[in-house]
Amino acid sequence: MRLRLKTVIPSCLALAALLGGALVYAEADKTVLLSVDGETREVHTFAGSVSGLLEEEGIDVDSKDTVAPDPSAELTEGQKVAVRNGRLVSVTVDGQSREVWTTATTVDEALEGLGLRGDRVYASASRSKRIPLDGLTLEVRTPKNVTIVADGVSQTVVSTMGTVGALLGQYDVALSATDEVSVPLATRPTDNLVVTVVRVTTREELVERTVGFGKEQRPDATLTVGTSKVLQAGVNGSVIDVYAVQVRDGVESARTLVETRPGAAVVNQVTAVGTKPRPAATVAVASTSSSGLNWAALARCESGGNPRAINPAGPYYGLYQFSLSTWRSVGGSGLPSDASVEEQTYRAQLLYNRSGRSPWPHCGRYL
Repeated sequence: MRLRLKTVIPSCLALAALLGGALVYAEADKTVLLSVDGETREVHTFAGSVSGLLEEEGIDVDSKDTVAPDPSAELTEGQKVAVRNGRLVSVTVDGQSREVWTTATTVDEALEGLGLRGDRVYASASRSKRIPLDGLTLEVRTPKNVTIVADGVSQTVVSTMGTVGALLGQYDVALSATDEVSVPLATRPTDNLVVTVVRVTTREELVERTVGFGKEQRPDATLTVGTSKVLQAGVNGSVIDVYAVQVRDGVESARTLVETRPGAAVVNQVTAVGTKPRPAATVAVASTSSSGLNWAALARCESGGNPRAINPAGPYYGLYQFSLSTWRSVGGSGLPSDASVEEQTYRAQLLYNRSGRSPWPHCGRYL
């Protein structure tokens, strides 16, 4: 019996040792969920801490990465461990550039982290795009309220376009090469910016202008001195001035003379002017009158006895060289040189009765 007892006791001890080892192994082996950048898998591990698990899995982390729970935390059965690797994003927001480290795995998450929320925010990459571990370059434009004034209409729009030129194109404000915009087209839109478009066009305008005819005189020996004859009537001509007219928003703002084109031809007036001497006229004037005045002597002194004489200096006309005003003051009409000798002498008598010899300061002594 003793012998059997001795045999049984060691066997029991060996079984107990085996069972105890199995219990220790079972306690060390854990099943945990490991998530790296959003990709989750089930992992069996003997590690007692989060950092031990990461070491077993060959995952290196630094200050730019995030681990939850903390790497120093104890690892337990069924626990979830999340690792987010840091990524360098070079981001330009409304023209301002900076570099940001983020653990976001998509562009949408990165925008959320930067506080750039909303569907109206423009990003140069798709929001669903995954950010690679070596980083990403991203342009972001936030919506701006801009007022466009064009074609007599003012409208306030919301846009994320990078330039004023692109913004105008977005809202179908077409520009010609001559239109003027209040800010350069390459300007980056800012909130509450006002962009004014002035439509500038240039049209051609023709203006006809009258050109007066000239006058030509041709000597004519067949006509007596003091007479003339129109040989060719004058006709006004014209020229056409061509203007470049600038119009700003429908209102003329400037005009420039570009050229002058010939229009209707000018026809000058041609007049024949007599050069034939007047025949000497016989003065049928009595040497004296009933009043005892010698009108013939006065006529010889004033006009050489020519009743048709004309002195352009005055002008003075006829036998007694009347001025037109004096002639008319004594009742004469027309030209004195066209009147008969008798009428001229009669009018001279009236003038003498009124003013004496004074109208003939040089020849009056012959009366």
